[in-house]
Amino acid sequence: MKPNYILGLGIDFIEEKKNYRMNCPQCHIRFPQLHPDRKYKLYIDKFKDRFHCFRCDWSGKTSVHLRLFLHQPLAKMEDTETYSYSIDLDSISKPLVVDSKEFRYLENRMRHNKDELYSNVYQFRIGKNSFINRVIIPSFDITGKPNYFIGRSITNDPIKYKNCTLSKTDVVYNIDKVDGSKLCFLTEGVFSGYPFGSDSFVSIFGNSISEVQAKIIRYKINKLVFVADYGVPDKKSAKNLLTLLNAGFSLDDLFFYICPKQSLKDTELLSYRFDSSSSFKDYIISQSIPAQDLLSSVLSDWSTRYEFMREKLLSKELLNLILS
Repeated sequence: MKPNYILGLGIDFIEEKKNYRMNCPQCHIRFPQLHPDRKYKLYIDKFKDRFHCFRCDWSGKTSVHLRLFLHQPLAKMEDTETYSYSIDLDSISKPLVVDSKEFRYLENRMRHNKDELYSNVYQFRIGKNSFINRVIIPSFDITGKPNYFIGRSITNDPIKYKNCTLSKTDVVYNIDKVDGSKLCFLTEGVFSGYPFGSDSFVSIFGNSISEVQAKIIRYKINKLVFVADYGVPDKKSAKNLLTLLNAGFSLDDLFFYICPKQSLKDTELLSYRFDSSSSFKDYIISQSIPAQDLLSSVLSDWSTRYEFMREKLLSKELLNLILS
């Protein structure tokens, strides 16, 4: 399956058995500190409608995302740190209405900082058409352009979430509103983040941080507490923190909190035990441990240490620093 609509642009390709390779057009646009790709790091699968850059971690559907990107004028892309695809929220949703069933659902879940719901800081919307009976939660990039959305069911639909088909590996929720000059909180899901307030958290839609997400977070935030829901293994926690370290954070910048086994399974439910957002934040901070303590504990086992070294996730210099 040749992507003729891209090959026809006259772009320099390397053809391999399973892939076409090209210089990634995204690397230096997303991250100006990277020089333009000259080693053909973007792989286009010959048999599946997928592509992936092994340098900046950009991925998606060849027929949609790569094709759309290559047909945009360069002048529209060079002014942003991250590129947003055009998302037509009006086609799948309408503005949130006070006292609607969607509003009451959000009111029940956002027990802290309800003023942010009443002023609709997060720009919640009501789903329509194939997203009916869902709250649409849009995400925006650093420049304020929509780049993703999730549709949370407000009924007993077995499919709780119906999300945007674009890749979420380069999306950081609430990055446009967070105040990176103060201590911020990184949560797995959006509802786990709302108790902290719009100026204090970002979310990654999962429990694994991609390299691109880490770089976006580091671009805006200086000091971070990773707030993990119960069930994240220590090795997963360590890998996430190493990804953040590789993005430019220092060990002194990072802290880690995970719900204890005897506690509730996620931080949203835990927040209901507190009277205010500030008391909840104070509790999370008091129960967090420095990144160095977490990594030292995990890497004290030789087999784990070897695994990290083999995967090139940990340099000898960083290993000596952590264990010193």
